[in-house]
This record gives sequence, C-alpha cells and structure tokens, in this order.
Amino acid sequence: NGGQANEGVATINLRGLGSARTLVLLNGRRQVASDTVGVDVNAMPAFAIGRVEILKDGAAALYGSDAIGGVVNFITRDDVDGLEIGGSYQGIEDGGDFDVNALWGYQGDQWNVMIAGEYGEREEIPFKDRDWAVLPYTENPQGGWSSISNAANILFPGVGVIPDPRCQDLGSFRNGINSCGFQFTFFDNLVEKTETEKLFAQFNYDVNENMAFHAEALYANTYLPEWKTSPSYPPQSLFGADRLALPNHPGLVALRAQYPTLPQTGAAIPIARALGVSGKFGEPEVGTRETETTRLALALEGVIPAIEVDYKLSASYSKRVRELEGDDMFIENMAFAMRGLGGASCNRAAANTAGTQGQGNCLYYNPFSNAIERSVVTGFVNPDFRPGLANSKEVIDYLFSETSSRTQNELLVFEAIFSGMSGYELAGGNIGWAAGAQSRRERFDYDLADIGNRELNPCPWTDPLSITLGFTPSLDCNPRTGRLAFLAATDEETTSRIVYGVFGELNLPFTDTFNVQAAVRFEDYGGEVGSTIDPKIAFSWNLTEELSVRGSASTTFRGPPQSFLSGTNTGLQFNAAVNAFKAVDIVGNPNLKPESAVTSNLGIIYQNENFYSSIDWWRYDFKDPLQAESAGQIVAAYSRQQCQNGGAGAATTSCQALRSHIFPLGTTLAGLQRTETFIINGSDIETSGIDAQASYDINEVLGGTITLGLDMTY
Repeated sequence: NGGQANEGVATINLRGLGSARTLVLLNGRRQVASDTVGVDVNAMPAFAIGRVEILKDGAAALYGSDAIGGVVNFITRDDVDGLEIGGSYQGIEDGGDFDVNALWGYQGDQWNVMIAGEYGEREEIPFKDRDWAVLPYTENPQGGWSSISNAANILFPGVGVIPDPRCQDLGSFRNGINSCGFQFTFFDNLVEKTETEKLFAQFNYDVNENMAFHAEALYANTYLPEWKTSPSYPPQSLFGADRLALPNHPGLVALRAQYPTLPQTGAAIPIARALGVSGKFGEPEVGTRETETTRLALALEGVIPAIEVDYKLSASYSKRVRELEGDDMFIENMAFAMRGLGGASCNRAAANTAGTQGQGNCLYYNPFSNAIERSVVTGFVNPDFRPGLANSKEVIDYLFSETSSRTQNELLVFEAIFSGMSGYELAGGNIGWAAGAQSRRERFDYDLADIGNRELNPCPWTDPLSITLGFTPSLDCNPRTGRLAFLAATDEETTSRIVYGVFGELNLPFTDTFNVQAAVRFEDYGGEVGSTIDPKIAFSWNLTEELSVRGSASTTFRGPPQSFLSGTNTGLQFNAAVNAFKAVDIVGNPNLKPESAVTSNLGIIYQNENFYSSIDWWRYDFKDPLQAESAGQIVAAYSRQQCQNGGAGAATTSCQALRSHIFPLGTTLAGLQRTETFIINGSDIETSGIDAQASYDINEVLGGTITLGLDMTY
C-alpha cells in the first residue's frame, strides 16, 4: 500500500519482483494498470469476489506482457440468489475502520444477475499519536528528520552556520550533532482518512446450449479528503535570492538584539523552510488524493458443435484516473517577502522606489524563531516571540500556491480464444490444444495545473523587479525548474499505442501419470520497441497417488510502459549524499527494449485426504530490466570524483558525463537543485527463491471444517 504519491493504492507483488511484474485479471480479463505500480486492487469489488486464483510462475507465453512474476485472477460469484448484507467495524486506539456492503442476485431459468455495492471509511492515525513512530534524533536519525527546518540553522557569511537560539526549546533540534532539524513525520499520518465506494454489476445469459453471454460493469472510487503532510516543503535551492535576509530585516535585527553573542553585522541566510514546528496555523498541510476506476466487459463463450471447438470472445474497456492536490511555495514571492515586498496587494515597484518596504500592504516574511509564538511539537511557548514580527495569514497565503496533477490510464482489449481436442492420442489420452489472438489499445495522459506545467511556467522569476533587485540577471532560465520551491515543474504528456499478440498451447498426456504443456506467444509493440516471441514448457508427474513433482521453464517479458518511452516525469527522491529530498527528472527513452527473463521452477507436492504440502524452487534470470538510473548513485559519484566547478576531476571524461546529469551545472552538493536520469535497460539480474505451503483440514467442527495453513517464501 501507498508510497510516495501512491497513498490509497494497493497492489500485488508476487515473489518480490515488483507489482508491475504481476498481471492482475478480473474474471480472466485484463484490468487497467498504472505504468509504475501495476493494477490497483483497491478497485476490486471485494464483496462480490468468489475466489482468487494465483499462478506463481512466469506466464507471458499464455497471458502476455506483465506476467513475469505470475498471474492473480479475481473471479466474481455467479451463484447469488437473494439479498446479502454485511459490514464490519475495527476499532483501534485513536482510530477505526468500518465498511458496509450489500449484494443482490437473482437466478432465472437461463440467466442470472448480480449487483454489489460497498462503502467504507478509515480514520486517520497520526504518527505523533504513536510514541514508537516519532523518536528523538539520537534514537532514530533516519526517522523523518530533515536538515532544513524552521526554526533553523543560520548561515552568517564569513562566520559560519549557527543554530537559531530557540531551536532546541521549540523541538527543532538534532541532539548529538548540535544542529537544527525538522522531524516532518510529526505532521504525517500512519493511516490516512480514506473513503471508498464500489459498485459492481454482472449479467449472465445462456443464449442456447452452445452459447453464453456475459457482461460486467465496475465503478470504484478511493478518496483521501485530508491527506496530511509537512506544513511546508524545503526549497530545492538553499542559497538563492529567496533565502537572503538583509541586515535591516526586522526579524534579524530583533534576533541580534535578543542574542548579542550572534554576529552583529552583515546579512544572514536561514537554511529554512517556510513553516516548521509552528505548523501551518498550527496544523499540517492538507491535500487530497483520489483514484477513480471504471470498467465495462462483454464476452461470448461456448462451443461450435460441428467441429467441437470451444471459444471465448471478449471485449473490455477500463480506465483509471488519479488526481493529486497539494501546496508549495513560490520562489519569487518568498524573495519579495524577505525584502518586505510580500502580499497580494503590495505595489512592489512603488514601495521599492519609495523605500516603504514592510509598510502598508507590503509585508515581510520572518524566517527566524521570534516569529513563532508556540511550538506544536513541544508545546513550548516562546518568550522571544514578538507579535509585530509574526507571519500573518496574508503573507503565508501569498507565499503558497495550490498545485495538482491528473494521471489517466486507459485500456481497451479485444480477445479471441479457441480450444479443443486434436483427435491425436497419446498413452495418457487425447492431445488438447488452445490458440488465441489479442489486441490491446493503451493510452496514457498526464495533465498538470498551470503552475506546475514547465511549458507554461518554466522559470522561477517572472517579474522585472526581480532583475532590478538583483535576484536574477534574466527572466529566462536553464534548467527550467518552474516557479515552485520544492515540487519541481514537469511536462504534460499524452501517448497511445496498440499491442497485438497471438498464442498457442498444447496439452500432451504422455502417460496417465506424466503430462506436458507447451506454449508459445508472439507480441508486437510496433515502433522502436518491436516484437517478442516467448515459449514455455511445463510438466507434472504423479509418482504415487499422494506424491507428485512439477516443473517449468519459459521465457517471459514485460513491454516498456508508454510513459517510459517519451516525455519527462519529475518526482522527488531522498538523496543520502545531501540528506534531503531533491527533484529528479526521469526522462523517457524511445529506444527501450522489452525486459525479458528466463524462468525455471521445480517443485514437489504431497497430499492426502486432509493434508496438502508443496515446496517449489524458482529462478529468474532477467535481461534488459526496465529501470531508472539512480539519482543517488549519480550524485554520490559526482561528489566522490570532485566534479564540481574547480574540482580535481571536473575535466575528466567520467565527470563530464556526470555533470550533464546535475543542475545547476557544476554546482557543489550544497547548491544541488535537481538531477536528470534516464529510463534504461539495466544490467542483467539473477534472483531465486523457495516457496513452501502446507495446510491441514479438521473436518466436522460445528458442522464445518477448520483449515490450518502456512505459507513461506525465502
């Protein structure tokens, strides 16, 4: 569940190979997936599910792309006759979950219908409500601590970095290293407030004895109305013009008067975020997360009597829309507010000419501790607080902008499968066969609010006054980082493609106890991606009535998602080299090849009337795995080889390659704003493991059966 920008999402990850490498089906047909994490199973109609089938084996030869780790098939009920109502409540300290659901079905002479509805809510559980989740820096330095805080460390040029005198009292201090810091997880949630709605309808009709019709429709919505996060994010650039407090800044003047031991002359640079231990008016920042999924599937299946061939014809369409909303800080607005020219109603040019900064409608932003009345973290009431230096709601609203993104994935699938008996006999019986064809139309759309769109708002500086004040020599920029301090601007994208596939399979019963299955699939992605052919062979051998062995070998594959082939996706990643989150541009690569793997599996099964056990050894040899270059490794190598301007290695060939990934060009680590990485076919990977399973049935217990089970993966 969850992960950065995936709050409220749940996926399945077979054998630890990644959720995007597990193919998830609903009633045997594909469901729309996101490009990076696969199918969101929170959209599945849980109350209508009758059973779940799991194939833990490379299955691309039968099912196509994405089935590297295996296949999970959710199968809905078709036996409902009447009304079923259910619900549950789970209460825990400071939280609780509940759901209600209803299922109605009717069985006609040649048809049946089912309608299912679900509604559920989860209450939020803040990190701060669990003493084990928010620990001091000395006990857990990796526990959500950032070096960029408020109250903050202050750089006095020519002197050095000195912690704000009230950092420790306000709970903004990292003991052990004598430095201010901010534990942003104090404002985060362990569990987000979540509302879910699902509606599923299904209709089956036996047209005649040789043909059946199936239709299904799904709507699901997962909504996080109050997603909680840090009151503000840290800026990407720590020493830009928006960071500088001039000697006449009222907050700096007062701080020096309060603490005469501080350097008393010159400017200062607070290494700060806009809001910290005071919260945003005492609260976390609140955003939203919403995922809406729709699906419609139609199918005909039956038998052609004249040739005794079974058929399955289907068409399905599914769509997933993911919307994210949040806030971030304007770089230019902060620079103006640090000069007393903040506020939506401030006539900045006139105030700058008249020397009336900080007067009337023109406001100062104060980054120092004397702007903080009380710490939300410790409850400490600050004796240094000066009401006239506090940051008003007007100036905070001026600093921040709402931003949002919308990701839409669509999948349209047409499929035809035929199967039957060949008429050719082996010692164990007739040879069975199956063949099929599939086309998949995949579409990907990524839309942004204007403020986060690099095409519309490429540069931090937009007002000519920024040139006058020396914030920037030009309103042009390279790189195009956008107007916001943390959530770097990125690009909108729309892509579409059609994938064609055909497959064939044989079932070969060589004896009554030894059976072999052989399959092969061809898929064509078109363009530079090209096509792939993948075979599979599997066997099962019943040594006795209770003991059997099984095994398989195959090649399997995953075609590159559309967003991997073009465009730029910008996200935030924690970079250990600078101990902070930094923007990472992940650039698409039109020359990507499908990743492939040679898979093998060997297992043994023992079972009797009440007991079942199995143990399987498996191995995957990946070739050309799809992955993004590591921003952390790039920055670490850049630092290690001293590639910055004037560094010992700056002119070397390896440094020239590394410098092309780092922005601003030639910066030191302290000035790092963003890193550019590419989607690549990475180095080969080998992974293997063991799956073990055991279950025992205890019959006739209160008229039923108790099953005890154990599953293990190593």
